[in-house]
Amino acid sequence: MALFQQVRLAFGTYLIGLILADQLLNIPFLAYFLPICLFIFICGKGAANIQSNFYTKANCYGKTKQKRIALTFDDGPDAVITPQVLALLKEHNLLATFFLIGHKIGGNEAIVQQIAAEGHLIGNHSFSHSVGFTLKWTKGVRDELIKTKELIFKITGKKVRYFRPPFGVTNPHIAKAAEQENYQVIGWNVRPYDAVTSDKDLILKRIKKNLQAGSIVLLHDIKPVILEVLEELIPYLKKEGFEVVSLEELI
Repeated sequence: MALFQQVRLAFGTYLIGLILADQLLNIPFLAYFLPICLFIFICGKGAANIQSNFYTKANCYGKTKQKRIALTFDDGPDAVITPQVLALLKEHNLLATFFLIGHKIGGNEAIVQQIAAEGHLIGNHSFSHSVGFTLKWTKGVRDELIKTKELIFKITGKKVRYFRPPFGVTNPHIAKAAEQENYQVIGWNVRPYDAVTSDKDLILKRIKKNLQAGSIVLLHDIKPVILEVLEELIPYLKKEGFEVVSLEELI
């Protein structure tokens, strides 16, 4: 049972008990108001933190004591940056996972083919990658996942098994749609926020600070700074004895 279901059950039981007790006692308003506020806060916190496994189980790291990690790239394919990222990975004989946005695939089919041909995994990152995605009912979420999945299959002939929710946000509808499509949900435990800063040194500092055995590193192949980051990160990983393996192998 997901943590959300347990919390909802506990809250529902409390509320029913409170309503019954209110028939005999003069229950103060705060006895209703404060738990409702707490429930909303907990649900919001759980939605924003994919590592909490609040709505669905997400693989956020590999359970290993060996210094093995996985590199993942979100928000592509990008016509300019993604090919350069692929070139760097090929130069160092490294495999990664690319979580693709469906609406970006059109016009970049050759890049998607290249990602698959060079042995990298491809994951589903929704079709729209919009705030509206997180507000959709289960059918709307599922429609986006199916649309993106079918595009990837048409280009590569490969079935997509992994899904990373946009912004790392989960909720009951996203969880249910992912389950219906038989996806493994993928999170991360190293997030350097490279999508919102162009400070290479800050990005590298955040990665190095949080890197550990089994880490899944969240990166983005949409900004030029990622190329500078990788040019320094890859030698650092080798120096520190970290082995970069595919996400599939790590989890």
